Amino acid sequence: MRKKKYQIFISSTYEDLKEERKAVEETIIRAGDLPVGMEAFPAADEEQFEFIKSVIDDCDYYVIIVGGRYGSLDHDGVSYTEKEYDYAAKIGLPVIALVHGDPGSLPASKVEASETGREKLGAFLKKLTEKRLRKEWRSTDGLKLAVREAIDHAKATKARPGWVRGTELAAEEAMTKIIALESEVRNLRYENSKFEDLYTDAKAEVSQAGLDGLAQLDDIFDLVIDSDGRMVNLKFTWGELFTFLVPIIRLRTNYGDLRFRICRVISEHRKLNLYEYASISAIDFETIVEHFCALRLLETESAKGNHALSITKLGGKTYTELKAVRKP
Repeated sequence: MRKKKYQIFISSTYEDLKEERKAVEETIIRAGDLPVGMEAFPAADEEQFEFIKSVIDDCDYYVIIVGGRYGSLDHDGVSYTEKEYDYAAKIGLPVIALVHGDPGSLPASKVEASETGREKLGAFLKKLTEKRLRKEWRSTDGLKLAVREAIDHAKATKARPGWVRGTELAAEEAMTKIIALESEVRNLRYENSKFEDLYTDAKAEVSQAGLDGLAQLDDIFDLVIDSDGRMVNLKFTWGELFTFLVPIIRLRTNYGDLRFRICRVISEHRKLNLYEYASISAIDFETIVEHFCALRLLETESAKGNHALSITKLGGKTYTELKAVRKP
């Protein structure tokens, strides 16, 4: 299974939580994920905030750390931290809220000095934790543990796309294609088995009818060869065709390749200038194979799902007699 990395946006007030942000980033990196922090692009105006929203769009999870300060205000009186949270919630990004459990213990430099600031922070905390679980922390170590537990829980309960290395994705796509090809091969083998059954039944019917009335080895067969679009008409006795075919079959040549191999033998025998990949038609080839099977000189066999031809005992004897040297 491919290994995913998740991009996690970290939001917080900045000056008072530098150490805490760094601890959260380190925890995320050690977990194998990718932290994104706003300190790389501080939001100072609407144009920069639009850029931050585009970064949030690409993230899988949203982590917000809240201490004792509400943060820098935009022109509408809302902090950029709250604006980031509102946007993440709006697009449905899973939110992990990490709230200080004892803000009264924080030094004065890390808490809101004005009553208005404290009221805004209180309202934000209420909105942040309403209908949402939160993790509390009181120290940097406690924050590390809280964020690790919260992220593991979010991954287990709220699946996200994540990021995957291109090489792993390519390997997965290759495996998918292999599985599809294997399925196609199984289907083709099943279809082939049905044709083999039909072929066996037809062969049995011919055998039962006997050999009377069938063309014999000294009878003529008209053969057409396709030589790169040029049709060559030739006449052979069935005996000649059989002597061409037997040596190729004995080489255990692939069944589908026999049509081309027999043309090469014919080209050499008749001294013809045929195209390298000339072949006889599929219909003529099947006629030749079926006829020799009907004469009981060849028989079909299946080896590991591959259609093949073999020479019968009678076929071997017949070939020897055809190739034997006669008296002048």
